[in-house]
Amino acid sequence: MTALKLFLFSAMIAMGGLPLYVHLPQYVGAQLGISLTILGGVLLALRLIDMVQDPLLGRLLDRFPDRLPSISLVAALCMAFGGLGVFVIRMQTGTVAWLFISAFFLFSGYSLLYILLYRQSSALQETTMPNAARIREIGLLIGVLVGSVLPFIFGSLGFDPYSTYGISLAIICVAATIFAIDLWRFQVPETIQITWANLRKIGAHKVLVLIFFNSLPTAITSTLFLFFVSDKLLMPTYSGTFLFLFFFATVFGVIITSSLAKTIDSRKLLMWSMGGAIFSFLWAFFLPAGAVVGFSVICILSGMFLGTELYLLPVMFSKLLTSNNLQTGSAFGIWSFLSKLGLALAAAIILPALSAADYRIGEVNSTNALMTLAASYALLPSLLKLGALALTTTLPKGVIVQ
Repeated sequence: MTALKLFLFSAMIAMGGLPLYVHLPQYVGAQLGISLTILGGVLLALRLIDMVQDPLLGRLLDRFPDRLPSISLVAALCMAFGGLGVFVIRMQTGTVAWLFISAFFLFSGYSLLYILLYRQSSALQETTMPNAARIREIGLLIGVLVGSVLPFIFGSLGFDPYSTYGISLAIICVAATIFAIDLWRFQVPETIQITWANLRKIGAHKVLVLIFFNSLPTAITSTLFLFFVSDKLLMPTYSGTFLFLFFFATVFGVIITSSLAKTIDSRKLLMWSMGGAIFSFLWAFFLPAGAVVGFSVICILSGMFLGTELYLLPVMFSKLLTSNNLQTGSAFGIWSFLSKLGLALAAAIILPALSAADYRIGEVNSTNALMTLAASYALLPSLLKLGALALTTTLPKGVIVQ
């Protein structure tokens, strides 16, 4: 039952994370009439708040371990309210301000629950549930998969795709948090407070630097995915299918990696996966319109390699922390901020650049606009991933996931 609770809670959390960056640009631009430049500014402003907020949220969890059930419920309600505010409740005036307020509650609730999930599951991994990391990462990926395709499913059934998604997110996050309430009563052993000095001492700071840099390629491709499929490949009806292939392959990648990581150095596995990701994704730039098979292969291969990274990086980080008796809540608070900062920077830089190239969502675009879209979606992430691969060589050697 504990494994099921961890799985379902992980899946719920993921629905409020990466899928939002897949759907928000399309939703905000097409239905709210807000420019991509303004949306990029909103997301960047929220991440500036996270710069202070997320590490404090992690410290809060470490400071009040006996109140985690109550904290989780408050966070779930914030996430539910934010989901309804972003996708369901629309204001006649002050649309941008309402979007900012709603997204603040949504992302703040998500951050607190995300940090809580990693704090508790890392302790479970080291004590009573050796497969906790695998369950958590598969649950997260299933949640991303469901959250990414739900609007397409609702739309095909005749419902409003985004408002129905917002209502579903609100209901699911509260229900899953209540169902998983016993997970937060598990007491983490007494640990040492996080400082940058003790993170440097054990090499964990290198993982954090890599997390930020490696989040940028995923952030860019997630933000631009629907635009690329609809306006460059001219296959909007295949968007849900491509997302399903990608995240299903990612789950498969996690399963394979969780077995390989028991005998192979994690750093070596990461380097292989990043090299494979660059090779498999780079040629997306050269795909012509209507390349269903070609882009399907790219989705499958890049998804599998991403699964390796999503599994190994948090496991390596938590193993470094727990083996040195450092606070996981505070550390994953920093992790959460860096991950979301990558997403926000991608939106804040790439979306205005597309606007400057005169790209228009769902319209007939110039050759220059489509070339900018393709380069932003395929070439820039590949270049950034190459930088992440170089950083991977600096990680501690010999980390084997048992």
